Amino acid sequence: KNDRFETTQEYKKEQELKELKKSSDIKGYFKFVNGGKDKALVEALNSQDYKNYKSLKEVVEARGFAEKAAEKDSEESKQLAQFKQLAKSSSVKLVEKTLASAAYANYTKVKSSDRLKKLEALEEYVKTDAFIKTKTYLQDKGRFKKSAEYQELQELAALKKNADLKWYAEKLKANAFADANKWNLCFTEEFDGA
Repeated sequence: KNDRFETTQEYKKEQELKELKKSSDIKGYFKFVNGGKDKALVEALNSQDYKNYKSLKEVVEARGFAEKAAEKDSEESKQLAQFKQLAKSSSVKLVEKTLASAAYANYTKVKSSDRLKKLEALEEYVKTDAFIKTKTYLQDKGRFKKSAEYQELQELAALKKNADLKWYAEKLKANAFADANKWNLCFTEEFDGA
């Protein structure tokens, strides 16, 4: 019988949850998410500026583009100017900076990890009624007073105070029933229930 919360499986799971929450990779993940960086990145990735930047980047990085862009008033020089202008936009800067950051690398690593799934499962478990009930019961310092054994002990204490039982206990100690115990049974009668 587990008498203390610290000896239960529930306690081990709660401790495992605490350890996961303390780990630097999980903390970094939640800092990234709670800071809204994941949503901001998605918005920036879906922005028209970034889409145009991405398509122009493929054109600009193609072979032979640099020579053609060197010609003044060519279509390529206009595309290069547009590419450079788009590279200065806030959404493009945000995407480029975020994708290159260690925080984003940690975010993508943790997002697809089993550790995050385990953390979420443990958080759900710790919120269940069964867990809360067990923890509350085992951490209750007065739980013995709520038990059936305590009620029986209270009943015994009340019986010990009963005057008739005190009298009987005194007579037993004084051996007052010794003569009566020596008597032999000389007559018995059994009655039929019919």
